[in-house]
Amino acid sequence: MDTFLENILHTIKTARKEKGLSQEDLAKLMGVARVTVARWETGNGGNLNLMQIQKIAAILNIVPSQFFDDSLTSSSEVDKQEEVLLQNFRKLNSEGKKELIKQSRFYSNVPELICSQCS
Repeated sequence: MDTFLENILHTIKTARKEKGLSQEDLAKLMGVARVTVARWETGNGGNLNLMQIQKIAAILNIVPSQFFDDSLTSSSEVDKQEEVLLQNFRKLNSEGKKELIKQSRFYSNVPELICSQCS
C-alpha cells in the first residue's frame, strides 16, 4: 500500500477513536455499512471519494488536509493549545468567529505577548 493511502486510512482510524466513535457509529453517521468503514481503515477495498473524505472530516471535527499531510495526523504532534483554540473557534457562529479573529489580531500585536521563536 502506498504511503499516501496509508496516511488517509490511519487518519480516519485515529480521529475516529479520539472522538470516541466505533466503526458502527461512524458508519451510521456516514450512511454506509460498518464493513465499509472497516475497509476504509484497512485499505481492503473501501474506495473513498473526495465528498466522503470531506464528510468524514466534518464528522470527526478535523480539517480535510489532515488526510493528506502526515505531519498533522498524530495528535501528539499537534500543539494541544492550538487544537483547543480551533475546536472552540468551530463552535462559534459567524459573529463570534469575527470577534475572536479581531481579538487575536489585537493580542498578536502586543509586544510582551509575541513569541520571538514562534512562526
